[in-house]
Amino acid sequence: GHTNVPIGESKLGEWVNSQRKRHRKKGSCNRLEKKRVDALNKIGFVWEVLEMKWNDMFLQLLEYKKLNGHTNVPKRESKLGAWVITQRRRFNDLSQERTDALNKVGFEWNLRKRTSKGQGIVAITP
Repeated sequence: GHTNVPIGESKLGEWVNSQRKRHRKKGSCNRLEKKRVDALNKIGFVWEVLEMKWNDMFLQLLEYKKLNGHTNVPKRESKLGAWVITQRRRFNDLSQERTDALNKVGFEWNLRKRTSKGQGIVAITP
């Protein structure tokens, strides 16, 4: 199981979203109590959904590289191919931590290929 309940699908989803918002609040007004934060942490509550999703895709990229020997996932390869293209497009906006993680696994930021008519190397832009 997981604690990543979609927001709009149920009262539980609304409650989960409310807990995340309250957890992010600065100051003491309406902020979650420590005992509630601890209880949610104990069950593996996901506070940062986008971070979790990025990490999940990164793990898929690692598995792809393990099987294929490279990180050049074709766009047609389900969500992973689209995610790889997005990382290339957002290069300047990625955190240093994410950029470093991708660099460490040999992520190719700029793809190049030879044209079929022998015109040399052409850059592929996202």
